[in-house]
Amino acid sequence: MMLRKILFAVSFITLFMPARFVAAQIAESALALKAEPKRNSMPLTSARLLPLLPLDQISPVAGSHVDFSWSAIASADRYRLEVEEANGKTILSQLLSRSVDHHRVPSAQLDARENLRWRVVALDPAGKQIAETPWRTLRPLSSVCEIL
Repeated sequence: MMLRKILFAVSFITLFMPARFVAAQIAESALALKAEPKRNSMPLTSARLLPLLPLDQISPVAGSHVDFSWSAIASADRYRLEVEEANGKTILSQLLSRSVDHHRVPSAQLDARENLRWRVVALDPAGKQIAETPWRTLRPLSSVCEIL
């Protein structure tokens, strides 16, 4: 079917175009059909690194645990879960293997009077940051789960 379309196009063009121009177009078409696909110079990932849980602006329940999860990406060698206070003071910085897309933390470790924020950073084999999730806010612990 493709060959028929090419032959039809060539015969149509030869009626209305100079012969030298037509020969150049045919040669280009033949090269284009044989050419290898262009390769993307950027490293490929299967998806964007996105935070999944906990949701933004949630108040974790005191006395339980908080499950952090994110979308895994193919180019990550490992991940770093970061939890910090609004002023940038680190509460938690946990390195996790590439096969991990979630991490459970006791809520007592996240007990703060003010809001905390969290994100996940994807790292390459050299430890260089290659992607990060947007920051999400964790509100202070509560006796019941609250989402604002």
